[in-house]
Amino acid sequence: MGAVIWLHEDALRPDHPVFNIAGPGAKAIFIWDAEDLQSRGHSFKKLVFIYECLEDMGAEIIQGRTEEILSTYCETGDRLYFAETQNPDLLNLIAPLQRRYNVTMVARPRLGNFEVKPEMKRFFRYWNKARTSILKK
Repeated sequence: MGAVIWLHEDALRPDHPVFNIAGPGAKAIFIWDAEDLQSRGHSFKKLVFIYECLEDMGAEIIQGRTEEILSTYCETGDRLYFAETQNPDLLNLIAPLQRRYNVTMVARPRLGNFEVKPEMKRFFRYWNKARTSILKK
């Protein structure tokens, strides 16, 4: 039994807090699910970018179906960590595992804090609210 970090395209950086929380012996994996990646409409350039990031991070790349591979790790008793995401496809994929196994979602640092939910229709309105929180750091 050990710790496994499931890397996904929303967390391809070696300084993400998931690495600290999972611990120094954690195994970082990315599942190259060709069918899933194709269904998202990723361009060849984006796929190359993902691959190069993973190579730079020293992550193990496993080819196969994401749900099956993650289930296998969980069933063997490994503790699964993954970086927080807003991607509904990834959240739907991980939800059944979170209900059945010991799966931990690790939050990412926020760029800014808002007292009121900002309006997201226009960037300028968003930026007027965001810059005070972001630039005072």
